[in-house]
Amino acid sequence: MDQRQSFINLIITVAIIGTVAAAALVFRNRTPHLVPIKREEVKSAAATPAADAGAKTVERPVEKSFLTFPKAQLVDVPANQADTLRIHLPDGDHVFTHYFIHALDNSADHLDRVNETAVFFGRVSNDAVIATGKEAMAYVTDLLKNHPFMVLTRWEKAPEAGRYYALIWVEYEKGKWKYLSELLVRHGYARIAGVTTPLPNTKVTEDDYIQLLQSGAKYARQNKLGIWAKAKK
Repeated sequence: MDQRQSFINLIITVAIIGTVAAAALVFRNRTPHLVPIKREEVKSAAATPAADAGAKTVERPVEKSFLTFPKAQLVDVPANQADTLRIHLPDGDHVFTHYFIHALDNSADHLDRVNETAVFFGRVSNDAVIATGKEAMAYVTDLLKNHPFMVLTRWEKAPEAGRYYALIWVEYEKGKWKYLSELLVRHGYARIAGVTTPLPNTKVTEDDYIQLLQSGAKYARQNKLGIWAKAKK
């Protein structure tokens, strides 16, 4: 191989290494973003009797637009989690799980999920995750029992049979409304993860709303709210 060809090969090698290094730097420094689950990847699983007993299990078509149920009522059952709730609507009980977030578990029933949450929030103990999950559930129960709220759903099925994704719009203070997902993140009771959705009747995009949630997460961390009070970092 002549000197000219060796020089060309050297330039090509340097360019490739530079491109890879730049891409790695961009990836490392980008703003954290949840990875949406593609709709076709969301498959039905066996129903969990403790969670879904008594709830409606009728197969429903996914609606193109959100349906709003303003006369919703929280149903107290042991299987409720801050992000997965049994709610009474005019046609009966249904189990709804949040878009955009995963809340802290309030029991040790799913230890793999508890472990994952413990690592995410700074290697807190599993006991701390569960204890704070119980705080989160108490917060949600008090909020939904004592404040008006409505369920917005397209009847999009969650992986667990008999559960549907939803947004819960709640009057957390007199005349002030927010999605429950945002309140949970801002109080340090949930992390941004899972399935996203276009928001109903608003110009706010999915990415805009994720940024809003990220701001709430930053606020909770800086002020050591919820699980952040027990985090080691």
